[in-house]
Amino acid sequence: PTSPQYSPQSPASLPRTLHDDDLNDNGDLMD
Repeated sequence: PTSPQYSPQSPASLPRTLHDDDLNDNGDLMD
């Protein structure tokens, strides 16, 4: 990730806050 706003589990996902990082941009559950 190039920004701390990106989810560490989903580097290819859309920019998300840490409150939303349990879902990637496909809606798969990321814990």
